[in-house]
Amino acid sequence: MARFAPVCGINMMEELACKKLIGGYHLWLAHDVLRAPERWQRVAKFVRDTYEDAFIILDNSLIELGYPLPPADLLRGIEIVQADVIVLPDYLTECDRTLEASKRGIEELTANGLPSYCSMLGVVQGKTWDEYHRCARELVGMGCNHLSIPRITRKVLGSRIQITGEIAERSGKSLHLLGFSDDLMDDLNAALNNRAVMGIDSTEPLRLGRLGLKYSDTINWSRIPPRDKETYLDEPGFVTPEMEYNLNWIRKVIS
Repeated sequence: MARFAPVCGINMMEELACKKLIGGYHLWLAHDVLRAPERWQRVAKFVRDTYEDAFIILDNSLIELGYPLPPADLLRGIEIVQADVIVLPDYLTECDRTLEASKRGIEELTANGLPSYCSMLGVVQGKTWDEYHRCARELVGMGCNHLSIPRITRKVLGSRIQITGEIAERSGKSLHLLGFSDDLMDDLNAALNNRAVMGIDSTEPLRLGRLGLKYSDTINWSRIPPRDKETYLDEPGFVTPEMEYNLNWIRKVIS
């Protein structure tokens, strides 16, 4: 059973908690946590007090910043929210650079006191099937407890479904799917068809809900405004009925 992690800023996350829509599975952005540490700490405590199966992944903020945060900042974020998993540094489609950064990140995190409660997630990057498999294999060899297949995989390999299954089978590790791609059905099937997938995260259900759109067969996907730099994540939060519908719909479909 896969779970869904809504990605948003602290204002909306607090409102999701108030409306009991927050859920227990999360991927939070490290740079966002560092900007409002006390508020994220309170939300993390609420999640753990509310959900027995609470699970918090702290992301390195590559997509949002254009570069992964350094290990020292990641360690600060881990301690603030008591993260169960830290996403190691990675670079989009770059296998070797990702492996180098991940290795360096592991060394620095370990040397500077990575908490025993926090495990490591390596992001599988590459431009070919062979690079994806090599990246996954070497990340496991470095000691990664979990792996992730990023949303750009849909564009690079044509689909995330088969590669997710192959890497799960060969690695024996649990996987997280990073973000929604431009093909929702591919995303959902990648999560549904592989038992090793823990969950998937995205801003999209909230973004579409803010636009007044619900997930349904009647959505004209070609008319949906494209994603910008996702600055809306920092806007004051207000949860619309469409947002609530989309969150419940996604969670039901992939569970």
